[in-house]
Amino acid sequence: MNIRVVIVDDYPLYVTGVKTALSDISDIEVIGDADTVAATVELCRESRPDIVLVDLELHSDPGAGVDLIGRLSAELPQTRFVVLSQYRGRSKIAAAVTAGACGFLHKESSRSVLVQAIRAVAEGIHVLDPSLGDHFREAFGQPPRPFPELSDRLHQVLELLAAGYGYSRIADTLHLAPGTVRNLVTQLVHTLGVRNKEEAVVLAKERGLGTHLQV
Repeated sequence: MNIRVVIVDDYPLYVTGVKTALSDISDIEVIGDADTVAATVELCRESRPDIVLVDLELHSDPGAGVDLIGRLSAELPQTRFVVLSQYRGRSKIAAAVTAGACGFLHKESSRSVLVQAIRAVAEGIHVLDPSLGDHFREAFGQPPRPFPELSDRLHQVLELLAAGYGYSRIADTLHLAPGTVRNLVTQLVHTLGVRNKEEAVVLAKERGLGTHLQV
């Protein structure tokens, strides 16, 4: 079953770009877009999307996105919200997540990051852009990202393993060959100093990975 997505942004070229980026992803379907709070509320009430990609600022109103998320997350609890924003400030992240956002990505995120985020959020996993990780944790009084010795790619693999992803699913999510994923897991085990993948997963879960997915 496809993940049904609505895009909320007041910049037509950006909306077109996101639609194009998602157009050939077999399990994701963009069912509509809107550029105002009122239009979004009407569209979401009618279509009941799985995911809403929303900008924080609509028509020069910096609080529109947060207000929209708060309003609709209460009314449509099965719909999940991912912020796509140019802002990186801690207060913006905290406000969006407090309102009910399940993800926060920078607008410059790659297609693979966006696709991975949509899939993860659809399954109930919170996601955030790697560059926003420490801001997010600081906003909620959490420690910085664990395992600083890992590269971004190894950290992605560990997060997905901790979330219960198998090799094939990790390969599909990160657009890698299955053999590459196995090699990364071997490197991950070596870097963490554990004996096997299972011990790596246990260690990751002890550090809180697998529930707030860092893409």
